[in-house]
Amino acid sequence: MEIHKIRLIAIASGLAALLCISAVSRAENNESFDFFQRVRDGDLDKVRQAIQNGANVNEDQNRTTALLIASAHGYNDIADLLLENGAHVDCRGGHEQTPLHVGAQKGHAEIVQMLLEKHAKINSRMIGGQTPLYLACQEGHNTVVKLLVKNDADVNLITNQGFSPLYVAALFGHLETVRLLIENHANPNQQAEGGLTPLHIASLKGYTEIVRTLVQKGADISVKTDLGQTPLDAAKAGGHKETVSFLESIGDKDQTSQRH
Repeated sequence: MEIHKIRLIAIASGLAALLCISAVSRAENNESFDFFQRVRDGDLDKVRQAIQNGANVNEDQNRTTALLIASAHGYNDIADLLLENGAHVDCRGGHEQTPLHVGAQKGHAEIVQMLLEKHAKINSRMIGGQTPLYLACQEGHNTVVKLLVKNDADVNLITNQGFSPLYVAALFGHLETVRLLIENHANPNQQAEGGLTPLHIASLKGYTEIVRTLVQKGADISVKTDLGQTPLDAAKAGGHKETVSFLESIGDKDQTSQRH
C-alpha cells in the first residue's frame, strides 16, 4: 500500500513538473510573440523595453528574425536599435534572404545604407542565387541600385539559372535601371538559361527604348538562343511592330556596312 502511495506521489510530482515546464514554455513563447509583434507594429519604445527585459534580438521564429522584419518594413530606428544590441547583420530567413536582401527589394534606401555601414555582405546570395542588387533591379528601386553599385555590388553576378541584374531589369521594363547598370559595366550579352540575353527578353516584351539602349551599348543583335532565335525573332513572336522595325533597321545598317 505504501509503495502504491509512493508511486502515485512520484507520478503526481512528475506531472506537476511537466505542467510547470509547459507553463514556462508557453510564457516564453508569449514573450517571443510579443517581441516580434512589437517590431511588426513599429513601436520603438516597446521594442526597447523588451530588449531591456531580456528579449533575444537574434531569435529565429518561423525562419524570420526581428531585424528581417524591421528591414522589410523600413523601420530605421528599430533596425538601428537591434543592431546596436547585437542583432546579426547577415541573419538568414526564408529562402536564405538576409536583411540586406529584404531592404533592397522593398526599396528602403536608409535601411540598406545602415546595413552596409554595419558591413553586411553586399553580394550575399539567396537559395536561388539572387543578390540584393538583383532584387533591387527587379523592382526598379534605382536609389537602392545606385547605393549598392556605389558600394561595389557585382553587377554581373547571376542567379542559379544564369539571370543577371540587367536581365531582370529588362524583363520588368525598368529603363532607368537598365541605363544605370550599363553605365556601371553590366554585360549586355550575358546569356542565361536557354541562351537568352537581356536583348532577347526586352525584344519579346516590346520594350523598344530598352532594346535601343542595349543595342547602343553593345548588345549583339545576332546572338541566338539554344533554339536558334535572335532578338528579332523574339520581337516578332511578341507581335511588337515598333521593336521589329527598329531591329530590322539595325540589321539593314549592318548589312550595308559589311558590303562597303
